[in-house]
Amino acid sequence: MNTPSPIHLSPYGASKAAVTGYAKMFHNAFNLPVVVLRPSVVYGPCQAPRMLIPQVMHALHEGREIPVTEGRQTRDFIYVDDVAQGILSALTATGIDGRSYNLASGEVVTVKDCLSRIEVISGRTGLIRYGAIPYKAGEIFSYEPVAERSYDALHWRPRVSLNEGLANTWATLTQSDKQ
Repeated sequence: MNTPSPIHLSPYGASKAAVTGYAKMFHNAFNLPVVVLRPSVVYGPCQAPRMLIPQVMHALHEGREIPVTEGRQTRDFIYVDDVAQGILSALTATGIDGRSYNLASGEVVTVKDCLSRIEVISGRTGLIRYGAIPYKAGEIFSYEPVAERSYDALHWRPRVSLNEGLANTWATLTQSDKQ
């Protein structure tokens, strides 16, 4: 029995696979200079509050508890500035048409580790309630994109560590109060 790939377990994942297929078809059929970039889990200042990192940061900033899963999932979080640089690099790289590249930090951590780092950066501990909500049906537990090929082909490497990016994001959130 074939196990479906994680990308096909949700409408969102299926739509990404479909767009990639169309992009590659247009490259092959019409020789269009198409490159598919697949950013891992992007985060940074002013991100939509429905996403995990801003949800947690806003809750800690406001001094309120936030329920989360146990946080055993692994993720590659990449700072928004690094994604922007990766896109710019793809615009100028040669010999990459018709291919797909992961834009990833290369630093895979558990969700719990990421949220624990936010607690340390914020200085606000004890408000994250691990295990208070169940995992979603079909939860992807391991998301660890390989990016070495991207680094070489795009002549690009992410520069912002997870700790630095989280600190920048926290600083932007807390500075907005002072303005």
